[in-house]
Amino acid sequence: MAEYQDKVYLNLIQQANTKYADLIKDDLGSQFIQSCGRDLAGELVRTYFDTSDFHITVDQLAMRMLKFSYGNEYDPIAVNGDIQKLSYNYHDNEHTKAGKELIQQMDVKQESLFTKEQYVEETTSKTKTRYKDHTMINEAKGKYADAQKNAEGSITDEYTHLEGEYIIGKDGRKFRRQEVEHTQALSSAKYNKEYISEEGIQRLREFYNSSENFAMMDKSANASKGDVRVYVTDKNGDKIDITHRATPEQYASAIIERWEDDNNSNKVQQLKDKGYLNEEGKVPKSVKNQLVRNIKASQNAESKVILKEAKYKKVATDAGKKALKSMGKVIAGQVIYYIMPPLMYEIKELLKNKADTLEEALERLSKATKRIAKYAYSKLSESLKFIGTAFMKNFIKSFLDLLINMVKATVKKLLAMAKKLVLSTVDAIKIICDKNTSRSEKADAVTNLFGVTITTIVLELVFEYFEKQLGIPEYLLLPLQTITTVICTNLTMLILQKADLFNVRHGFKINAIRQLFAETEDQYLSLVQSADLKVTENINRIIVQCQQECADIYNNLVRNNPYESSVLIDLEKINKIFRMNISFADEWFRFLRLNNIRKELIGN
Repeated sequence: MAEYQDKVYLNLIQQANTKYADLIKDDLGSQFIQSCGRDLAGELVRTYFDTSDFHITVDQLAMRMLKFSYGNEYDPIAVNGDIQKLSYNYHDNEHTKAGKELIQQMDVKQESLFTKEQYVEETTSKTKTRYKDHTMINEAKGKYADAQKNAEGSITDEYTHLEGEYIIGKDGRKFRRQEVEHTQALSSAKYNKEYISEEGIQRLREFYNSSENFAMMDKSANASKGDVRVYVTDKNGDKIDITHRATPEQYASAIIERWEDDNNSNKVQQLKDKGYLNEEGKVPKSVKNQLVRNIKASQNAESKVILKEAKYKKVATDAGKKALKSMGKVIAGQVIYYIMPPLMYEIKELLKNKADTLEEALERLSKATKRIAKYAYSKLSESLKFIGTAFMKNFIKSFLDLLINMVKATVKKLLAMAKKLVLSTVDAIKIICDKNTSRSEKADAVTNLFGVTITTIVLELVFEYFEKQLGIPEYLLLPLQTITTVICTNLTMLILQKADLFNVRHGFKINAIRQLFAETEDQYLSLVQSADLKVTENINRIIVQCQQECADIYNNLVRNNPYESSVLIDLEKINKIFRMNISFADEWFRFLRLNNIRKELIGN
């Protein structure tokens, strides 16, 4: 038994040493590749199949099904694992199905801010059209033009910085060469009829005719700009007017295209003379940059008005409705998450251990069903907490998405960043409130969460820049952005893991080594106890056999008649049982020899 114990001990120690080496070694390269592969699979499904509302990725579910066992389950929801996946779900790219649907829903609610009316001109008696707010528009333009005059009464062009002169019209009247232009045209001005109050509509009209949306522009440039529109082409080849939600760069590009493609040679020459086109017929970079700055400033100012005058109660109501609508997917995701893995596990066990009879199969099936039900019930509290958190996140996400799609330019970017940070804060609070983790683990998880969130924000800005500068088509941009985001976020996680700011990884290793040591010790004791039990069973069996044989021998000896039968067989049994090592043949011959000697002595 001692030899067996030594052999078992040495084998287990060798196995433990191998496992210790694997624990101490940081194979971050393999971990990075595996994480990227899993995240990429999950993100592609989430992006193209609109699974955000499940709050579970396909790779998490697949991994859980493959690894599940009642004693040791892979449960990314219950622990602070897969932090980067939380950040992925904060935003639906405008090129995804969910992003496009939201834009379409918001576009349907747009109304023109300024409407026109017909009137009869007194001097010519001709019927013409004009804006209903023409009085306010003309007064605002006049005030702005007067405010732009310098001491000499001249006005400087805000794009070329050239002083404007006066010209004499055909009727002999004196006109300024410079005109007050609306940075954002009135014809394309729209408002969201669902979420802007009546007072807000009036404030927007006032904004569009204020210094924040005015600029002095040469008459020829303003005429060439005209009623500019920004279009995009959908998958069917149809043009869609997106002027009301165009970016400053898109809006400026549409204006520049008008200036550079003007077919009127006289007007083109005037644009060259006034500095809007260079000798090659292209808009100078300084004019383009000023145009983008003016549009961006105007859109930001408009966005502030929108945020100030928005009907937040209505926005919150619609966000709540959308969040409630998404609860079907959330609940379905939880049912799949907690029912499918144990179900798959039980099916595998039933197939592995086939029943001999139908009754046995039904009995096993009944027990398996009870185990699944018991497991699902034990997770009910966690599932309800998850559903509550998911509803809150969906509400916040929907609420901010509605606001984001109402505003423009920098304000839109800032709100998009704020949305990710707010959702990160919600998840951070959930992590902090987890009673099953230490302070160091909480601090590490929160740091990783915000690190990944900031990474995704930076990547959003980078890809937005590349989309504008390089004109990358949508079918390439979306997968490229997805792949880059997955790689960069996992790289961020890897760097933070390597840094181990809160010694969490070190603690994990120590705990893992302790657990491995305890498991090895338990395995050793189990094997030794099992062997000892078998030895004891064998000894007890032998003792029982010996007792029975001894009883049989005793009975044989008691009943034996030495004159009729030999007791040699029973004596041999006694000799063997007690290991006496007596040779009865030798003893018999010795007895006979001694007996003959005695006879000889008596005879003499």
